[in-house]
Amino acid sequence: MERNFLTIREAAEFIGVSIHTMRHYATKRVFPLYRNGGGKLLYVERIELEKWLKAQRIERKTL
Repeated sequence: MERNFLTIREAAEFIGVSIHTMRHYATKRVFPLYRNGGGKLLYVERIELEKWLKAQRIERKTL
């Protein structure tokens, strides 16, 4: 079963960036972030990551 929310570490692995880069994205609010009941861990919704990845698509140029 797929989880709807990922930790910062899991999200970094999911999109193929370092944890440092993912934390940078978090501080820049590239993705909406969530906390679990006021805890310290931050979570990112998987669907938001998928949308972001699709938006990063590079269009193929025709000659």
